[in-house]
Amino acid sequence: MIISLLVIAAVIIIFFWLRKPAPEIIPEPVVPTTIAKPVVPAGYEGWQVYRNNKLGYSVWYPGNCEVIGMDLNESVTFEGPKNKYGDLWPQIFISHYSTKFYRPGRGMTVAERVGSYPDYKGPAKIKVAGVPTVLVASGIKSDEFGSDQYFFIKDGQLYQIMFLHTDEAKKNSTLFTKFLKGFKFN
Repeated sequence: MIISLLVIAAVIIIFFWLRKPAPEIIPEPVVPTTIAKPVVPAGYEGWQVYRNNKLGYSVWYPGNCEVIGMDLNESVTFEGPKNKYGDLWPQIFISHYSTKFYRPGRGMTVAERVGSYPDYKGPAKIKVAGVPTVLVASGIKSDEFGSDQYFFIKDGQLYQIMFLHTDEAKKNSTLFTKFLKGFKFN
């Protein structure tokens, strides 16, 4: 029996002595993932960028606005908080529906598409994203807000950017011009 115990002890000692140590596992270093923040252009401090990857555009909008919409590939709304009059300000809408009206096809000019609108004003003073743009503007009436609607066509898609006039005219004009200048195609 003693010999059996000595043999078993010898086998155990030889087993552990000859056994190779387990390889040391060195964990891979953790590389933090960062999401690159967009470079804020001069004059757009406090604004945020909205991107529509499907249509290939981005636009800077006031940081106090919410971005809302049922299908952002059809229409997007930028809605600010209530102003001193109790109205939401600003209210900005970008429409680019997939309907026949908004898909006039190549070759049609924006003036041909919306020139029959009652409040059509002709070419706008500003090009949006370098694209010829027309303005349809309605003044403030006793029962409704006025609006400026900028229309342009890019690659067979009609875009409409509409601003509601719910605050002081000068404040509207400054913000709306800045918004239009912040609209870019990728």
